[in-house]
Amino acid sequence: MSLQPRFRQATALLKNMRGDDLALFVLRHGESTGQTNPGDYKTIGDNKLRLTDRGVRQSIAATKLLLPVIEDARLKDVEISHSTGQRATQTAQIMHEEFKRSRLIKEIDSDERIDKQKFGLFDGLFTSTERRAHRPVEYAAYEQDLRLNGPFHARPPEGESIADVQKRIKAYLEDRNSWPRPTIVVTHGTNALCFENVLMKNRGEKWVLDHMDGFPNCSIRLFVGSLSKGFAAKTLCGDPLEKPSNRPVPSSRIPVPTAR
Repeated sequence: MSLQPRFRQATALLKNMRGDDLALFVLRHGESTGQTNPGDYKTIGDNKLRLTDRGVRQSIAATKLLLPVIEDARLKDVEISHSTGQRATQTAQIMHEEFKRSRLIKEIDSDERIDKQKFGLFDGLFTSTERRAHRPVEYAAYEQDLRLNGPFHARPPEGESIADVQKRIKAYLEDRNSWPRPTIVVTHGTNALCFENVLMKNRGEKWVLDHMDGFPNCSIRLFVGSLSKGFAAKTLCGDPLEKPSNRPVPSSRIPVPTAR
């Protein structure tokens, strides 16, 4: 299916919204320097990674794809809500600048509840081998946690599990649902999966784990509905630059312990 029919269907979905419906455009941030140079996670820090030139272009392209949908659906007082991570903040700010001319955006604000998963003492350590080498005691305890609770619930030392991330995203959604307004959410790959898992009545933990790192940068998913009545979902686009592939760094993967 081409992009144009998808966007026409999204517009129709938005035009049929009820008064208490919530409309959410959930985006993963643009490509970051950590994806092109994984060493930046260690030298710069996960939360301070900035967009690459391509990430900037993706952010602009995503805005240009969204603008005709929002205009045609006659949405008003649209908000942009973003993670406090620098790459998500930068993506949101670029989108905000692009939207200014249309006067469709009411406000832009950050929310820690949609921040990326915190890996604590494993920050910047992507593989089991690295984690075992740099944090042997903590990794041994983490392996035990993985065996007992599984990769969705296992918590890195001084960090968060995916379940922890989903819990704060659910709290964020409950707040938005209590006062519905159209919102562009700029977040992270794993978070986008957690959003869908909550909004679509729990696709399941396995679904989240099976789709890790599967969302291209600046991909857009539209959700319309309410937490009590359910949501309809529509994929607006993958990579808005229409590149054939996207290979994010698997920083959010939780490795299942292997036999030693």
